[in-house]
This record gives sequence, structure tokens and C-alpha cells, in this order.
Amino acid sequence: VGLHPGTAYFLWFACILMLVSFCSTSLCLFLSTFVSSVAVANIWAILIILGSVLFGGLLVNVGTVPTFLSWLKWLSFVNYAFEAMMVNE
Repeated sequence: VGLHPGTAYFLWFACILMLVSFCSTSLCLFLSTFVSSVAVANIWAILIILGSVLFGGLLVNVGTVPTFLSWLKWLSFVNYAFEAMMVNE
């Protein structure tokens, strides 16, 4: 597929994936402290993570997003992980 061979690139890849996983887990735990119902916490977590994925550059090209929504890419933790993966490869 054209990825960089080598152990160092793979370790950076794995590290970035673990950090994104930790970030999403901590976001869900943070939400659970403010909401008393599990169902409401699940809905909020889904909406926030879906927004992060949507504005992270994976599903929608950031250049095609309207200007009044373009600031949301800076709140997306997926955006930073995607950029780190692209720099790694």
C-alpha cells in the first residue's frame, strides 16, 4: 500500500491510535459525571464523537465545510489524530 516500513513508524502509529482511544474514553467518562441517566450520556457521547469524526477530515473534506462551521475542526480530536497519521506516513 505504500506505507513506510520499519518498526518506528508502526510504534508511532500504535501510539497515536492508543492516544485517540484514551481521548474518546476520557471524553465519555467526563460526560458520565454530568449526566445521571445512562441513556442520555450515550446519546451525548454519540453526538460528540460523531461530530468529531465528521469534522476530523475523514468523512468530509475540511475545505468543503461552510465557513461558519469550519472552526469545529479545531475542536475535533480526530482531526489531530488524522494529521498525525498523515505526518507519520
